[in-house]
Amino acid sequence: FWASFWDVLILRVPSSEFYSRAAVTGSLILLGTGVAMVLARRRREQVARRQELVLAESLIQTAQVMVWVLDTRGRIFFMNPHMQRVTGCKLTAVRNRDWFETFVPAEHQAQAREEFRATIESAEVRGTLRSTISTMDDGIREIEWKEKTLRDGEGHVIGLLATGQDVTERLQMEEELRQSQQMLNSIMDNIPQALFWKGRDLTYLGCSRGFALDAEYLTPQDLIGKDDFAMPWADQAEAYRADDRHVMESGVAKLNYEVVETSSEGVQKWMRKCKIPLRDATGSVVAVLGMHEDITERRRADTERERLLAQVREQARRVKQIMDTVPEGVILLSANQEVLLLNRTAKRDLPLLAPDYDVSEAGAEEGKRLTRLGDRPLEDLLAPHPQGLWHAVRQKELWYEVVAEPFAGDPDPEGWVLVIKDVTRERQIRERAQDQDRLAAVGQLAAGIAHDLNNIMTVIVLYAQMLTRIPSLDELDQKRLETIVRQSELASDVIEQILDFSRTAVFERRPLDLVPLVKEQVEMLERTLPKTIKISLAVADGPRDYIVNANSTRIQQVLMNLAVNARDAMVSKGAGELHVQLEQLGSAERTGEQQRSQKAVGDGWLQLSVSDTGEGIARDDLPHVFEPFSTTKARGRGTGLGLAQVYGIVKQHGGELDVASVVGHGTTFTVYLPIHDAVRTEKGARPEPEEATGGTGETVLVVDDDSMTRRALIEGLEMLNYRALEAAQGEEALAVFERHRDEIALVLTDLVVPEMGGIELATRLHELDAAVRVVVLSGHPLQESEDELRSAGVVGTMQKPATLGRLADAISKALGRPADNP
Repeated sequence: FWASFWDVLILRVPSSEFYSRAAVTGSLILLGTGVAMVLARRRREQVARRQELVLAESLIQTAQVMVWVLDTRGRIFFMNPHMQRVTGCKLTAVRNRDWFETFVPAEHQAQAREEFRATIESAEVRGTLRSTISTMDDGIREIEWKEKTLRDGEGHVIGLLATGQDVTERLQMEEELRQSQQMLNSIMDNIPQALFWKGRDLTYLGCSRGFALDAEYLTPQDLIGKDDFAMPWADQAEAYRADDRHVMESGVAKLNYEVVETSSEGVQKWMRKCKIPLRDATGSVVAVLGMHEDITERRRADTERERLLAQVREQARRVKQIMDTVPEGVILLSANQEVLLLNRTAKRDLPLLAPDYDVSEAGAEEGKRLTRLGDRPLEDLLAPHPQGLWHAVRQKELWYEVVAEPFAGDPDPEGWVLVIKDVTRERQIRERAQDQDRLAAVGQLAAGIAHDLNNIMTVIVLYAQMLTRIPSLDELDQKRLETIVRQSELASDVIEQILDFSRTAVFERRPLDLVPLVKEQVEMLERTLPKTIKISLAVADGPRDYIVNANSTRIQQVLMNLAVNARDAMVSKGAGELHVQLEQLGSAERTGEQQRSQKAVGDGWLQLSVSDTGEGIARDDLPHVFEPFSTTKARGRGTGLGLAQVYGIVKQHGGELDVASVVGHGTTFTVYLPIHDAVRTEKGARPEPEEATGGTGETVLVVDDDSMTRRALIEGLEMLNYRALEAAQGEEALAVFERHRDEIALVLTDLVVPEMGGIELATRLHELDAAVRVVVLSGHPLQESEDELRSAGVVGTMQKPATLGRLADAISKALGRPADNP
């Protein structure tokens, strides 16, 4: 059109032709416009379709899903890149290849083909499928896919489109999760601790089977949604909930704390608990995880284990202590008598028994050959003792017992265990015990003699004193009788000396300050001992007074006897020094002898020592110095009773006596006496009433088996204005008391009464009449304590020989009034 119009304009053609052309052109334009519009629409549709295809292709190429297309024969037509990555196969390498032979494992190929053929023929689409495919590296992948049949324009099935996901890792994770869940369930079912977890509302979200059983529910599911008020521990629910709330609000775990709980049956149990806050992704606490465990048995086991462990440790400590302190020495010898091992005691004793065997250096005691011990060759000691006893070995003044036992080896021993026991002290103790037995025998004899002599002296003294009261007696006879009384008293002193060395004498003791007494005795010794003997006294300062519970006369006798012995020991030298020392010792400073006595009244001891520079005492004589009649003096110069008397007096005071001497240098006697806590001291001997007018006609029952003594006592009582009844033995005395109970004011009985004895008689009398007063008169030493005498009803005691004054004084005191002393 525009070309024709241009031709007209340039006059190439006439206008008529232009119009004819225009008409034709117009028709063509209209036709072309319609065609153009159709073509444009088609072009737009093609562009849109191409864009859709490009978009679809782009989506298929970039999608993270597997896409593949099969034709109706199962050949591979298309695989997207993700499918290629999963399988490891390029599309160009597998296009038109059989899908089943390429990717389906051989054991599943037949079934897969059959299912594919059924899908193509039926054109029915199945749901989500799962199967395994093989990869290029011979791996196996699990996939899930969906499939869709492809059709042409006429609706015919031309292929199969499938999209899928590789779920291998997911399935593995699911399997692992399933196994983990099974394991967790198994743990929750079998864990010894009871676990639970609660939500913010403090209700249970879950728990272990053990916790459910503790809560008395069948399964953990039964517990979900419940709170502590629905549990057997409802009475403690508030406390538990407060703990849970604190953990949730603070966000701080409460770990490993123990509480005591009481079950529904009332049984107390130890529980160990933990509570931990559980947080969400934002860090907020959304729950609390708790654990509790019954540790009652564990606590009991721990307690028992600790007890057993303590026992084992204590036993080990004791064994070690025993081995460290065992008094016997143990030596391990080899077969050729070489020393293999020594214990501590053997290390101490071996140098004494074998001076040539040096153990001063560490390890020097081992590996040397031992040939003898003391005065015995080792071969003798390794042989069995003929009588099955230990071998005795002596080394100077030391005594040992040795026994050897072979070990291992048969018939020849591979070695020996040699046990050495120091028996020096035991021998000394045995010898001392023998000495004590001899002293006891002498003491028993002395006590029997004293009893008889005291009865005789009682008769003599009482009758002599009664005769002195005869008004018509002339002066000469009066003096003669007084002489008899004085001599009787001297005889009584001799009897007391006999009892002193037998250590059975009885005398009155009072709190006595030793300082003035010792000073007075030293002053007297300075006046009486030869001027060639220098006397000195030392009194050490102490935290307490020098007070003992003692009899002053007896202590004076001790000092005098020791001083006389010291004087005699220095006579041969012509001069010497006598030193007296008084000092205090604490309980920790006592000697072994003192500690064995255990007779201290206070918590300390006094030490009184008398030392001289005389000739000394031979070693062999030392163990016998305290024996009666044992003396080191020349014949005719000593009786041998002085030190025996000292020993007896010291023992009677609850003390100990020791002696140390070096020949040619002197001797020291040491007296140990317990300190007394009293503050009163003895100022002097108590005056004895020599005469007394006595009573006012009271009746006294006299019980004594010696007829002469009984008669003298009765006549003496009658002279003292008492009425007397008599009995010779216990049963007779009880009968007399029964008949004259209302008359008898006092019973005077001998300690030794036939049939029952004086103490038993006093007890029987006391049972008959609790108010009866009994005075015991004895020629034997009293062994009973004051408490024992009081419990038997005894109100007073008196030693024979009796005098009128002592008799009046004892009876007056027993009757509760003072004696009438002229």
